[in-house]
Amino acid sequence: WIPSRKVEYAYYCAISYSTVAAYVGIEVPLLAAGILMLLAALCFVKSGARRREIYAPIALLLACQIGHVLVQQLAHDVFVLSDSLRWFILWIFSTIIVQSLCLRRGFLLRCSIVLFAIGIIAVPHLGFNLDVVDRARADIDIGGGLKNPNGLAAWFGFCVVSFGIAAIEMKRTNLWRWFYSAASILSLLVVALTVSRGALLGCALALTVGLRRLLNRAFIPLLLLICLGWLVFEAGLVNHFVGNYEERATEETGRFLLWPRVVDRIVRSPLVGVGVPEISTYVPERGDSISTPHNSFLFLALSSGFVPFVLYLGFWLKAIRSSFSDNKGSEYTPFRIPLLLYCLVAFFLADI
Repeated sequence: WIPSRKVEYAYYCAISYSTVAAYVGIEVPLLAAGILMLLAALCFVKSGARRREIYAPIALLLACQIGHVLVQQLAHDVFVLSDSLRWFILWIFSTIIVQSLCLRRGFLLRCSIVLFAIGIIAVPHLGFNLDVVDRARADIDIGGGLKNPNGLAAWFGFCVVSFGIAAIEMKRTNLWRWFYSAASILSLLVVALTVSRGALLGCALALTVGLRRLLNRAFIPLLLLICLGWLVFEAGLVNHFVGNYEERATEETGRFLLWPRVVDRIVRSPLVGVGVPEISTYVPERGDSISTPHNSFLFLALSSGFVPFVLYLGFWLKAIRSSFSDNKGSEYTPFRIPLLLYCLVAFFLADI
């Protein structure tokens, strides 16, 4: 069984609605959650005899997610529909749905286009945090983490990599290649506006790896990208970006002060963690508390303890091994390692 286009479109509707419902003023509680739950159940049941084959690659991740929810409920008495657990449960549903939809040819690029379209809604409403440097964020009531500079950068950084690799991989120039190239460049400009070093690092690593074996075929689009980049520099737009990055290069974000404190708390409560409500960590050097560890691995270890952390780490190790050893030549092969590197950087330098 392969999910139909109706399942795919229903998924797009659900994530689009959950992201922009508050902005357009049509928010209905639990509507998107209900759709995702039904789609996940449909995909899981319909997969039938192929269920083990389809979901084996994400088995450790699903076990980690379920383990985290159970630890929060049983050990820390966190209500299952609280904000801290509701989005984790929705993540479980989305993981099952996306893994099933990957059976559909062309799903990755269609999904990237939908994500890009959702993100574009925020672009005309970008605001800037003037406390330290000019960092862009969505200044409207929108979900998906777009109201946070790092969340906005992570969202568009994914589009940079997905569209960039797609443009490189296309064997002949056509309208789609021009679209992918333009969308990748526009997404990169948004990432630059956020002054997010993690997203920029992830994009650079992903695209560099994506080019390693494709340079001969990628000469023309790469040349166009260089020319466009030169035009942007000549227009003086990048001087503002570079100044912000230079200012942030010497700025202490708090991670290297925070992470040792988080590790110390993990060592003191290794089995079940401290619970999501108590995850805020005091940093004496800053004189205040930081709400999250800014690292998804430390987040799970601190909030839920040893078992979810080990399952999560095991998932990433399996993903790395599979991505580097897979030479089957499927439509996803050119995207696997670049997107793996991008997501690994994003999940290491930010929360889930």
